[in-house]
Amino acid sequence: MVVGYRSRASCGEARIEHVFCPRDSVRDRMPQGSLWIHGMEPKKVRVPFHYKSMGGHPLVGGTTGAGKTRTYEVVSTQVIHNRKDVLIIVDPKNDDEWKKRVERECARAGRKFLYFNQAKPHESIRLNPLENWSQPSKIPSRIAQLMEEGPFRDFAFLFIDRAVKGELYVGDKPNLRSILKYA
Repeated sequence: MVVGYRSRASCGEARIEHVFCPRDSVRDRMPQGSLWIHGMEPKKVRVPFHYKSMGGHPLVGGTTGAGKTRTYEVVSTQVIHNRKDVLIIVDPKNDDEWKKRVERECARAGRKFLYFNQAKPHESIRLNPLENWSQPSKIPSRIAQLMEEGPFRDFAFLFIDRAVKGELYVGDKPNLRSILKYA
């Protein structure tokens, strides 16, 4: 993978660049910051980078506008176009440009794009936290974890546990609505 570009790229490099850096992507954005502070060169050069070299827990650091999210855009694009890997993004800032880039790259690669955001249920997929469980006690544990520790959480755990066991006893499958109904 190549971040940035050279004016004289070979045919193979140009094709790779077109796949991983389409128009209005990282390479077309103006550099930000002062060259002498941030160590940025006035001319663009090749910087080889592949996400598989980021074993373990990578950290991309920098000040506002330094290109952290754009770096993750490039990494995301590499992962999407490698059919063997799965990409899961946890973005507390909800960067809309990053989301749109990942969505576009999934469409280009013919891969499924799923988006989960509790604040935007009309755009989000739905997750059922009670769909899969191995023991009935897993259900009240999952729900009670959302509450602050203390006596109310302990009471909620006991109540939910009894409601779940009651539903299972009569042959029903517990879900959030049925637990709420019994509350």
